[in-house]
Amino acid sequence: LAAHRFDGAEQYFTRAVDFGYSFSIDETFNRWGREEILGDFVRMVRTLRPDVITGLQVAGRGGGQHHQASAVLAREAFHAAADPKQFPEQIVEGLRPWQAKKFYFSDSFRFQNEPPDTAPSGLESINLESYDSLLGRTYAEIGSEARSMHKCQGMSQLLRLPGNARARYVLAETTNETQNLIGGDVPLFGGVNTSVSGLTQYVMAQTPHALRVALTNIERHAREARQQFKQSGIDATRQSLVDGLVAVRNLRGRLENLGISDGAVYEIDFRLKTKETQFERAVILAHGLQVAAVAEDGVVVPGQPVRVSAVVANRGEVDVVVHDVSFAGLGSNTGGCVEEVIPAGDMYNCDSSFTIPVDAEFTTPYFSQLPDA
Repeated sequence: LAAHRFDGAEQYFTRAVDFGYSFSIDETFNRWGREEILGDFVRMVRTLRPDVITGLQVAGRGGGQHHQASAVLAREAFHAAADPKQFPEQIVEGLRPWQAKKFYFSDSFRFQNEPPDTAPSGLESINLESYDSLLGRTYAEIGSEARSMHKCQGMSQLLRLPGNARARYVLAETTNETQNLIGGDVPLFGGVNTSVSGLTQYVMAQTPHALRVALTNIERHAREARQQFKQSGIDATRQSLVDGLVAVRNLRGRLENLGISDGAVYEIDFRLKTKETQFERAVILAHGLQVAAVAEDGVVVPGQPVRVSAVVANRGEVDVVVHDVSFAGLGSNTGGCVEEVIPAGDMYNCDSSFTIPVDAEFTTPYFSQLPDA
C-alpha cells in the first residue's frame, strides 16, 4: 500500500490468505482454493474491463510460488471473464462478461551493463529511463522509491541512480489475429484503440452522428488543454477543462437516447465515467483547489451521531463558487453548508451533522484470517 502512494497503482485484494512461503504452485492453490481465487480474478477483470492484462512470470526464478500461481490465475481469468457460463453468479449480480484484448507475462528487467540474453518471441521492451518533465523524474526512479517501501522484504533503500533500465513483457494471448505472437517487438497497446473517439468500437451498428461529434468534442477539449498547458501553464487550461467536463457529463446524460444498444451504452458510459473523474481532478488542479473533510470521530457505529467538517481552500487566481456539499453513505444531513463564493486565496468552512444509518455494515480488514486458514 505504501509503495502505490508513489507509483499511483490502484490495489485490489482477493480472498486468498497469505500463508507464508510456498514450495509449489499446487500447494498454493490447495491452501488458497483455486476456483474461489480464480473467481476473484474474474470479478476484477469484469469490473475494471482492462484492454491489456499483464502477469508475473509463470516460471519465475527462485522464491516462493505465490507469484507464479497468481500468473497462472491471471491468464485463466483472461479467458474465463469473457465466458458468461463461468462464475454466472457474477452476471446475476450485474457484472457483464469482458474479453481483454491482450495478455502479457513479465519477462525480466535489465539494468545498465547487465549482459543480454536471447530475446523471446512477442517481446515488448519498455524504456524505464524516460524522463517526465512534469514529475521531474524518470519512471525507473519512481519505481525504485515505490519498491523501497517493501521494507520487510529487504528491498534496497538506495534510490535509483541514473542509468539504463528496461522492463520486458512477452505477449502470450491476443484476440487480434494480425498481432505478432511469433517474433519481433509487440507494442504493449499495439492494436488497441484507447482514444475517446475510439469508443465507437462498441457500437456494432452504424455509429450515430451525434455520438461521433460528442466524442470528438471531448477529445478536442482535452487536446486544447494539453496545448495550453505546454504554452502558458496550468492557469490557461481552466476553461478547456471545464468545457471538457461539461461535455462528458452531457454525453453521459443522453447516451440512452442515441439509439445504440444497451451493451454499447454500458461499455461507453463505463469509460466516460472514468473520463469524467479525470476531468474533475484536472479542473480542481487547474483552479488550485484543495478539498478536505474531517470527522470528529474516526471510529463510528450504527446509529451514532457524527459531525463532519468540510474545508475548501482556493489557492488559485480566480474566484470559485461552492454550490453544494454532500457526503455519500452518511444518511440525512443537517448543518450549515450553504452556497458561497470563495475569493482567490480564501477558504470555505462548514460543518454537517449526520446519524450513521442503523443498517450500516461493519467494516472488516482485508487481511482478516479465518480460524482454520
